[in-house]
Amino acid sequence: MPALREIVSASMKAAEDPASPGDVDQVRTGSTPCIVVRNSKQSLDGGNNHIILIFVVRGRLTVEQDGRMAILGPGDGTLCVADRPYAVRHESAPDHFAIRLPRTRLSDPCDLRTLTALRFAEAPGVGRLLFAFACDLREHAAAFDNILFERLTEHLAALLETLLSELNNRAVSLSSASQEATIIKAKAVILAHLHDAALTPARVAAVLNLSPRYLNRLFQREGTSVMRYVWDKRLRNAASELVSFTHGDEPVKLIALRNGFKNASHFSTAFRDAFGWSPSDYRDRALAMNGGRQKPST
Repeated sequence: MPALREIVSASMKAAEDPASPGDVDQVRTGSTPCIVVRNSKQSLDGGNNHIILIFVVRGRLTVEQDGRMAILGPGDGTLCVADRPYAVRHESAPDHFAIRLPRTRLSDPCDLRTLTALRFAEAPGVGRLLFAFACDLREHAAAFDNILFERLTEHLAALLETLLSELNNRAVSLSSASQEATIIKAKAVILAHLHDAALTPARVAAVLNLSPRYLNRLFQREGTSVMRYVWDKRLRNAASELVSFTHGDEPVKLIALRNGFKNASHFSTAFRDAFGWSPSDYRDRALAMNGGRQKPST
């Protein structure tokens, strides 16, 4: 059973690497199987305003923060921030190292809340560059004077910012794709229940395990709302049926009820507002223009 540790420095034994110059620290670590947990009241060497970059050379490591989990293999890495709780877990003895970087090294030192515990390998090109650069920096840090190390640290921060931008763009893209998929599902639910006069945004949202407010926000991206989309589909379906070969001889009231309208009067008012004609006039005009009833396509 892995031992529970309260702070990183209590669970990892630093190798005999010399301390790095300046305000950037790097340490190569090796440890027995453990779970490293850091709560919000603790600090890592007094550095609450730091970013912690974690890289794995061999073995596997799991890092958790802000509700996300990054499972790292060789050549991969992730980041944590020191002012919020995080956990590092491993059941073997991976070869890994960490670099602690002040947030002020970034041109936009935001709280990074959406970027913690994401695998650097998810942005493969820049992720590989950052990993290789960090490995070289770790390997040769003792040979650099303070001025050269400072310049290299600036390059490290620039690479990190490029990587974070790539990860953020990917997260936005995935979020957008997820929202599009949700809208498609919602529209399918609506089309399957157009006949139901009791259909509401709340009922559609319940099928999808969403809140009505969130669902309406998704539809607002397309310049409409859930119920406007429902009424538009009902009216267009009804207009098509009024002049179709299959339903063209049916009473207007029947077409109205089948498409979710409560009564013929309600349907007639909504139809006139949308198309400028009553349902009966629309049918007669369309048939006159087409020379008779539409026939089904083959």
